[in-house]
Amino acid sequence: MVLSTLPPALPFLPTPPLPAPPPLPSYRSGLQLCPEPEFLLAIERVMAYVRSESLARMGGTKAVLENYQRKYAVPCMAEPDLPLWPLTNRSSKRPLLVNMADGSTGTRFVSKVLKKIPGMRVKHHDSHLYPRVGGVLIWQNQSGSLFNWGAPNAQAAEYEHADMTSAWDEYDFFTDTPASSFAAQLFATHPGNTLGVMHTIRDPFDWVESRVSHHTNQSDTSNSTLSPGNGGCAVNFTRFMRDNHDGVSAQRDMFTELVWVTCRAYQHRSPDLVFLLNLFDSQDWMRLASGLWSWLPPPPPG
Repeated sequence: MVLSTLPPALPFLPTPPLPAPPPLPSYRSGLQLCPEPEFLLAIERVMAYVRSESLARMGGTKAVLENYQRKYAVPCMAEPDLPLWPLTNRSSKRPLLVNMADGSTGTRFVSKVLKKIPGMRVKHHDSHLYPRVGGVLIWQNQSGSLFNWGAPNAQAAEYEHADMTSAWDEYDFFTDTPASSFAAQLFATHPGNTLGVMHTIRDPFDWVESRVSHHTNQSDTSNSTLSPGNGGCAVNFTRFMRDNHDGVSAQRDMFTELVWVTCRAYQHRSPDLVFLLNLFDSQDWMRLASGLWSWLPPPPPG
């Protein structure tokens, strides 16, 4: 009887340690990023540009605060989130200026004004400044993870950005869509004086009336999903043509976002880098034409 022989034992090789997982991006709730006292102060700042009766129509400060507590109690990007949103390489000597307002507030007008500055790279609206992978538009949900939004689009693939921060930094001034949808990301990646914040303000009731009149089609159900921008993290914003049954919810959402952005704008940066303007007020036309030039950096050499 032949007994099979076992192969000689191999020397023990320790299993190499697994690489450490990348650190999770830092997310904090919108409420943490703008605590209630600062939010209330931001309401006072914004009300200098909005009709006082409009706040009353929206239910007053109490209703706006409750709306804020309900819709911003979700994680917002608070620090750079690799790989899509790294820290900017911009210098505070030449900050990125972004108008974080929704359209129909004078966004096109300010772009025409700033285009007159030699060397100023100005962009009004860019539907390609959304993250895409494989031609698929992607978005970040409230846990920070990514999910697909839409079908693959070969044409859209050419607009993919592995680094969204650098894509925004290709400009010196950006206004209109999708700035209001990426406020949290821009604050997170452009700390301090590397970011100037503009907000062209329009009374919420005038704004909704204009958006419904010029940017929706009552017979086109695809447009029923339009809503105010959410600052990059708020949830359940009211859609104009589908949910705004009480005639104030969309206005209150727009106002809440405006206040949140204003609150964040005044944190950790020079107040000279914050511009609140109501271009439907002739005095603010003059402020845009005069005060804005005082801080704008000189164009790069050459």
